[in-house]
Amino acid sequence: MKRVLENVTLIDEQSIKLNDVALNVAQGLQRGALEPFWLTCVAVCIDFPVFVLAFWFALYGASSAETFAPFIAIGWAGLGSLTFVTTMVATGAYRSSVIASWVSFVARTVLCLFVPVAALILIPSVDSIAVSLSVAAISFTIATVPSRLGAQIAVKWVIESGLISRRAIIAGGGDGLLYTF
Repeated sequence: MKRVLENVTLIDEQSIKLNDVALNVAQGLQRGALEPFWLTCVAVCIDFPVFVLAFWFALYGASSAETFAPFIAIGWAGLGSLTFVTTMVATGAYRSSVIASWVSFVARTVLCLFVPVAALILIPSVDSIAVSLSVAAISFTIATVPSRLGAQIAVKWVIESGLISRRAIIAGGGDGLLYTF
């Protein structure tokens, strides 16, 4: 068990005085690392409502005014977004290494949108497949580009600031070093 208290480290109930450099490093590393699970949770909480809106507007643009039912469309949009987010989680698309690469993240997003968009086009209230595809392309481009660019910037900052990495630093040596192992 290792605890940092001011400038003394307790290892196996023996106190060892740390120098100033080791103390600064130890205090900087006291915070825990961000678990990948939480990164996935944040991404899902952002993606789900964004893609519900994208699916809803795709349905709105692809349906005629007479056949469009807003409350039914929100149900279909929610189902489409749930399918999309579930596919993203299942394929590991919310890993920090994938999100940090804009091309990789957008490619995974497009692949995971394939099934929900195909289902969206097959909904009976849709008038034309060509119109459905063009409206879906516009709607999902508007949702995908800013959300993926923002996610990439945020995750790169998280990675660069060391929030998702775990490190161990051994500073100094001598008798205290034997107690760290």
